[in-house]
Amino acid sequence: MRSRKGFLILAVLALISAAGRNGLFHIDRNHVGKLALGLPESQIYSLYPRLPKRKVDLRLEGDPTPAVEIYLSPHCHDPALTVRLTGPRNTVDEIEVNDHRFQNDAGIHVGSTFGQLRKVYGKLRLAVGEGQYCVFPEDAGLSFCLDLNSQNEMALDKTSGDLSKIPDGTPVKYILVFGKRSGIF
Repeated sequence: MRSRKGFLILAVLALISAAGRNGLFHIDRNHVGKLALGLPESQIYSLYPRLPKRKVDLRLEGDPTPAVEIYLSPHCHDPALTVRLTGPRNTVDEIEVNDHRFQNDAGIHVGSTFGQLRKVYGKLRLAVGEGQYCVFPEDAGLSFCLDLNSQNEMALDKTSGDLSKIPDGTPVKYILVFGKRSGIF
């Protein structure tokens, strides 16, 4: 009887773990949870009918930048996801992940550190834009925007791409899922 109860507990834990990897909180190339790059805006609302959402204009670099913010509850002040839209059909172009519950197969999430990123991905490249400092592995379709303090930001050589001045303990502020394209921002 005791072994049957232990097996049942392990089975439930395995199902919960699988749901996290494949469900609402999973990040991979071109996807965050049920969202996929290229989806029309209308599908965002039907995929998450019960979650609070808000249409916004991010005004990136002074240009109109339509987006949909998705909140995990009505009590949240900050969006868990910001879905940037593009084109005449307002299709999903990028997904900004701001909530630590979302993670990829390697366990990387908002709040992971630069040291963890280097350990998982090895060589990383630097992208600077919109006042953000992000690192990304080649051909992963993800960039990890870092929460650099002003002292580390000043020491960083933005032109050479030398990442040696970034402390390993620097946390990831948000993750940007952008798929395959030439630019990060």
